[in-house]
Amino acid sequence: MPEKNGNRNVALKVVAVLLVLGAAGWLALSSFRTAAIVAIVKRGAAVDIVTGSVVVHASGDVLELKSEAEGRVVWCDPLVVGRSFKADDEIMRLDTEELDREIKQAQSDFDAATERRKIELNNDPRLQLAKKALEEATRYHERHDLSDQDFEKATRDFKTVETRLELESFDQTQAKTSFENAQAARKRLLAKMKPRAPVDGTVEGVKVYLGALISKGATIAT
Repeated sequence: MPEKNGNRNVALKVVAVLLVLGAAGWLALSSFRTAAIVAIVKRGAAVDIVTGSVVVHASGDVLELKSEAEGRVVWCDPLVVGRSFKADDEIMRLDTEELDREIKQAQSDFDAATERRKIELNNDPRLQLAKKALEEATRYHERHDLSDQDFEKATRDFKTVETRLELESFDQTQAKTSFENAQAARKRLLAKMKPRAPVDGTVEGVKVYLGALISKGATIAT
């Protein structure tokens, strides 16, 4: 009888220990879990609403406008924070006085050179003289009054003059092409010195001011 009671006591103690260990494990696991409190939501009138403005800068929402040219700012009236603008509106000007003068002078020099070349060609006797000499040589050669060697020399002289004039004409054409390319480059730069808005928008930030000396690539505004 005492032996049975002893076994029973041991079993009760083991059960008690297991219960204690189980409770401790449950508490430990509970401490690492986040409890979510769920409540039923009912539709009703909003109370204590607070109004406000939220600006979300999505991709492409804010643009940095950078200068494609360098120079001194002589006009930037549209660059005022909060002011709206339309695409292609002029928003700033750099000082173009020197570039304007360069464009005008280049055009004047080219026009003068072209006119001078035209006068020279109209009064150039080289081709007429060479052609006349060849015609006379041809007549004498046909009458056998001129040797083959002299006739060939007259022919070569004419071809030489003709080729020289063609090369001069080619050089003039190349000079015109070079001038037109240079003027186009100057005018592209002139346009860059008067930047325009790429899209519709509103000025958020201004990075320049009247009289500022800015470099190429500098941020004008956002």
